[in-house]
Amino acid sequence: LAVLARGYAVCWDAKRLSVLTNSNKITPGDSVRITLHRGELGCVVKDTK
Repeated sequence: LAVLARGYAVCWDAKRLSVLTNSNKITPGDSVRITLHRGELGCVVKDTK
């Protein structure tokens, strides 16, 4: 995607079933996936704001 090539990323729930659009849906300790232009990251949420 051209948007990802410009430095944007897409954040998913751990199973990649839904895109995260609200930090209220995630709590510290939850796992998330982040899709980048080249690759993907598996992350654990440390805190939310």
